[in-house]
Amino acid sequence: MTSVIVPVYNVEQFLPQCLDSLLAQTLSEIEIILVDDGSTDSSGAICDGYAARDRRIRVLHKKNGGLMSAWKAGALQAGGEYLGFVDSDDWVEPDMFSTLREKADETNADIVVCGYLREYGESSSPEKIYPRTGYYSREKIREEFLPRLINFGPMLERYISPNRVTKLIRRRLLLQNLSFCDDNISLGEDFVTTFPCILDAQGMFVMQDYRPYHYRIHGASIMGSYNPGIFEAALLLNRQLAKIAAEKNVFDFSAQLAGDFVSLVFYGLERNISAAPEKGKEIRRAMKAAFRDPYFKTAMSRQAVTKSSSKCRIYGWLIRLHAYFALYLFIRFAVLNKRKLFGY
Repeated sequence: MTSVIVPVYNVEQFLPQCLDSLLAQTLSEIEIILVDDGSTDSSGAICDGYAARDRRIRVLHKKNGGLMSAWKAGALQAGGEYLGFVDSDDWVEPDMFSTLREKADETNADIVVCGYLREYGESSSPEKIYPRTGYYSREKIREEFLPRLINFGPMLERYISPNRVTKLIRRRLLLQNLSFCDDNISLGEDFVTTFPCILDAQGMFVMQDYRPYHYRIHGASIMGSYNPGIFEAALLLNRQLAKIAAEKNVFDFSAQLAGDFVSLVFYGLERNISAAPEKGKEIRRAMKAAFRDPYFKTAMSRQAVTKSSSKCRIYGWLIRLHAYFALYLFIRFAVLNKRKLFGY
């Protein structure tokens, strides 16, 4: 049995497409667990309607507690040997879970990894997958993945995508790491889910050119909106990843953690300026506080991100000069207007 968990919250517009794509799965032994996280629109009723029509679907209704609490509730109720995840505003190809499970059974891998397509309405773009297709033993995971797992230089570049939704994970492996999944984490929930599982995995299978998951980009996407607490969220995530790394003690991730934290602060700053340019004064005050924070200063001294691109070199230079207003102007009028040139 394979269990697919779908956290649901106020997505009535997209939910039917998601559920239809799951009911079209070619995998016969499958259960679909919908976790209604206190939706205030018709999402809960849509879940119940689908469950009434198809015995493969189960619905859990719970008080709103956030994405992390929703998928954890589903995982604890799941009966499958392997767990997969789909976000309720996305959709998947009919053969996704049959393909992933076939590879899991063939290789006895603890984790099977595929990719996704970013869907922008009329266009799409593929996620970059770095590892080549094939099976990776625990020794190969340590040799090839761990030295660049969290960050390997460029801003927000991770060797293995932290996404839950592009992975089939052995249920036992995920449940033994459930204690790391803090409900208070609102940024990088996926990373604290998959990171400890990868560190514990005895084997992984990667499909470099297989992208059956469709990740919808829309205005309500979490990273697309203004978030005044983005620095605190990045800090909480980084400290949790550091805790996981310390407890597992299989590799020294300190430099990678520094690079990832600085990357997330830069990215959060770009997103906030993009989403709410009218909040310039508020953003600059938050920027100044973040760059003066001792944790950020320590991370800056250890990271390699500001060597990775002309954009990040300029960021680092302006931060060292305490030229925060100039940094704000550079992001707003140069970086955000020429994303194809500067990227993320």
